[in-house]
Parts: sequence; C-alpha cells; structure tokens
Amino acid sequence: MERPFILTSFVLLVAVTFWTIHHLRKGNLRSARIALAATAAAFAFLFFFLTLRGKATQACPLNTLPDALAFLGWSILLLAFATGLSFHIHLLGAFTAPLVILLLLPSVFARRFPTFVRLNPLDPWVEFHAALSLVAYGAFGIAAVAAVLYLVQENNLKSHRFGKTLFLLPPITELTLANARMTDAGIFCLTISFIAGYLSNLPIPFFKLLTSCLIWLFFAASAFLRYRRKSTPRLQAILSIACFLLALISFPIVHFLSVLSNLMPIP
Repeated sequence: MERPFILTSFVLLVAVTFWTIHHLRKGNLRSARIALAATAAAFAFLFFFLTLRGKATQACPLNTLPDALAFLGWSILLLAFATGLSFHIHLLGAFTAPLVILLLLPSVFARRFPTFVRLNPLDPWVEFHAALSLVAYGAFGIAAVAAVLYLVQENNLKSHRFGKTLFLLPPITELTLANARMTDAGIFCLTISFIAGYLSNLPIPFFKLLTSCLIWLFFAASAFLRYRRKSTPRLQAILSIACFLLALISFPIVHFLSVLSNLMPIP
C-alpha cells in the first residue's frame, strides 16, 4: 500500500533533476514553476508514504533505516521550500532533489516494509528526540547543498566564466546567508533533541552518544569560527559539506543502535 507513494515521489524527483540539468545547459529556467510544482508533488507523496508507515508502526516512521532516510529526505524538502522562500532561492528544492533521491533508494528497492512489536512503552520524548534530530540533519543537508552551489558560483566568478549558468544559479550572497542560517538552525534543533533524549530516561549507547556529540561539536565549531570572523565563506562551505558527509556516514550505525533495544520485527 505504501509503495506507490514512494515510487511516485522518487520518479518525480528524478524528473525534476533531469529537467534542471537540461534547462541549465540550455541556459533557460523560465519555466521554473514546473520544477517547483513537481517537487511539491514529490513532497506530498513522500508525506503520504510516511503517514502510512507511521500508522503501520504506531509511532513516528523512524523504526527502519529506509523509513528514517525517507523522513530525512522529507525534512530536507520541507526546509528547502522554507529556505527558498526566505532567501528567494526558488529552485533550491530542485537542487536538493539529487540528494533526496539517494536517500529514498533504500525505500524504493526494499522488498517489503516491516512492522514491529514495541518492547518498551511509547515515550513522547524519544519520538520528539528522533524526529527533531532528523530535522536538524535536514537543515545541515540544506546547508551542504547551498555550500555546493556557493563553490560552483565562486569558481565561475574566479575563472571569469560569465555564462548563462552564473546568472541562473542563486546569487553567491544569498547562498552564503542560507548556509549560515541553516547551519545555525541545525545546531539549535540538534541541541533541543539532545535535551529531549536526556529527558526520556532511556539508556543511550556510548557510540551513539559519542558520534552525536562529535557532529554537534563540528558544526558548532564551524559556526563559532564564522561568528568570530576567523573563516572565509569558502571555508564555511567546505566545512558544511564535510560535516554533513560525516553525519550521513555515521547515520546507519547511530540509527541501528537507537532501535536495537526498543523494537522487535514481526516476521
């Protein structure tokens, strides 16, 4: 029942990606509303998929790694819309589509969507902690996408490539601001999620605690350097990308440790 929704969302995002690449090469994004509408539709179908998964597990749909990655992709699209409206980067959703496509691959190719028996009582603090952590990761993902676009634009300017792509991509100043604001938002959400996790009174695996704290420290150090004016926008962009890649690499292990002692799959 869930599969048509995730497949439709996936196909729409693939179409948006190819549309963006095609029109960037042509130097014409006048019909950007088409990409925006398709991305919004993908977001809606992904929401329906997560709703059905939540009903199947009687909790926030984060119990399996494919579900958690799909939730992360949904949060990235949500924040892409919010960031695009705030900073006038209307095609940010289209530029984040390739990242979300990668996150949806496990759900698209999953043979079945399992259900679970919950070993421990449902704790609202745990659910809030898990969901807000992924929202924080989504903010870091948007910051990383803005950082990639910043590096592309900076390279165009330094190499004096004043072609159509330079004027079609978002302005470098708005990308810098979006990167900074999304990094700050991610740090704030991750901090609140730590507090919620502490209030849940559930045991926290040491590796999960260590990894989460390191990710928070890396992003916080990046923000500290920015506020102290000890780094350049280029360095901030590189740090954003590196920190987000670290978060993605460690995510499967952290997620496995999070659900290991709390859920039992139904055969």
